[in-house]
Amino acid sequence: MHSTTLTLIAALLSLSSTTAAQFSNQSAPFSLSLLSDDSALNGVTLGACHEGAAIEGLCVGGTSVFHFNTSSALVVPNATAGAQGYLTYELQGGNFNGPSSTRLWHLEDS
Repeated sequence: MHSTTLTLIAALLSLSSTTAAQFSNQSAPFSLSLLSDDSALNGVTLGACHEGAAIEGLCVGGTSVFHFNTSSALVVPNATAGAQGYLTYELQGGNFNGPSSTRLWHLEDS
């Protein structure tokens, strides 16, 4: 039983690495800022922030550097929305720094 569990974990880690490796087209670094009719929010930057145990978010006033990773193997489903991919960044916590990402995709209106 123990051997089967370890084999399953190794297989999942391998699959995870393979999936992440497919999104190897990385954009130039950029920052995120809001575009809003509300003058108090327009132009405000967003940054990655640690919100709790394994919980991350986007916080107002951040200084994170982001990249957008895409894959040449995927078909772009909507030319206006553009490619699907991962928003990647370096998460800076109180006593750690670590690479992190979030998945972005476009949903069609029905």
